[in-house]
Amino acid sequence: MNTAGKMSIYAQGKKLGARAAALLTPAWADSDFVALTAACALSKMDPLDLMVVMTNEANLEPSARNPRSKDRWPIAVGLNQINQIAATAMGLITKGDDAGWQKLADAIVAMRPSDQIPIVLTYFNTTARGKAGLSWPSATQIYLANAGGGLSMIPVQDSTVIYRAGTAEYEGNTGLDLDGKGTITGKDLRIVCDRMTTTAVYQAAAFRWALPSLRQGYRYGWAAGTSRQPAAAASSIPAGLDADFYAAAYLEAYEAGFHAPVGSTTTFPTYLT
Repeated sequence: MNTAGKMSIYAQGKKLGARAAALLTPAWADSDFVALTAACALSKMDPLDLMVVMTNEANLEPSARNPRSKDRWPIAVGLNQINQIAATAMGLITKGDDAGWQKLADAIVAMRPSDQIPIVLTYFNTTARGKAGLSWPSATQIYLANAGGGLSMIPVQDSTVIYRAGTAEYEGNTGLDLDGKGTITGKDLRIVCDRMTTTAVYQAAAFRWALPSLRQGYRYGWAAGTSRQPAAAASSIPAGLDADFYAAAYLEAYEAGFHAPVGSTTTFPTYLT
């Protein structure tokens, strides 16, 4: 996602306020968002794009189960709704090990997001695209891999036909044929992803995801300003933080710190509290 897109989504989440954003994403802590950013960098994936898909799959709830009833056999679990077939392909269980799957499913839904994210990314890393070391250019491309790991190499466009009526794959995903045309296309997946970015849960998560980078950038920028260090230090981004938000806050705080009275300490602006 480009810088303008990130800033726009962050701005929408910011309108909710920090308290509402935390209430909408109760399972997540700042450390989980930092872990997400660091892990996505290794997988050549934008964390905001992955969050779009996880919002669609599980409303960003790491404990999500399908079916959700705890006394029923889980079809899929967690942030990306991993199922038994995917877990087998990932090497987490052996083929046909139903008891192993049930044990794994119970373990996954009990995990924090930061513990579950490596499992989510293992799925994408074991697709054809992941094995080839290619980047994931959009949320739609990530969502396509959820439709089938073998499809991950297809450069998804609006006109891309993914499944056609009459196939088992289509019949199992008829809800994705948004206008009943008899095919599921890249446009259908893109629309689903676009809709997710307008939800309060996603916008709250995007806002909270940016905060660690903004806070750390502001803190470091203030220190650099008061010690008269070069503002170019904004180019040194700690692992797990977003470069755009970090740099923006660093430069703002550098200017504030440079003109601050001697001996004054960092005071976060209201948008970071």
